[in-house]
Amino acid sequence: MSATSVTLLDTETIEIKDFSFDSTVQDAIFVVGSGDAQSSGSQVLDERGSREPLKEYTHRTMVLSVPKEVQGKPIQYVGVWSPTVGMISSVTFDPNALLPPSIDSLIK
Repeated sequence: MSATSVTLLDTETIEIKDFSFDSTVQDAIFVVGSGDAQSSGSQVLDERGSREPLKEYTHRTMVLSVPKEVQGKPIQYVGVWSPTVGMISSVTFDPNALLPPSIDSLIK
């Protein structure tokens, strides 16, 4: 698994650039959370809005939505997690970083 960057674009949006995953861990999902990155966190729906396990990806840029239950809370990690394997890989963030609000939240 690899990616060139993982960015919190705003309070509701995650961008993963050049994501590759071979799907050998068949129950892996995207997660986000605060606190210990080894915990499961909250599931992030894939780019299709699905809760299904991750499929194979090759050099794909993904834009994902932060789950509602996490919005407004500090995001300390984004990762790929499996119920059978645990945290496969994660990227950590400064929980005190200021993120811009999403455009959608400004026009509601």
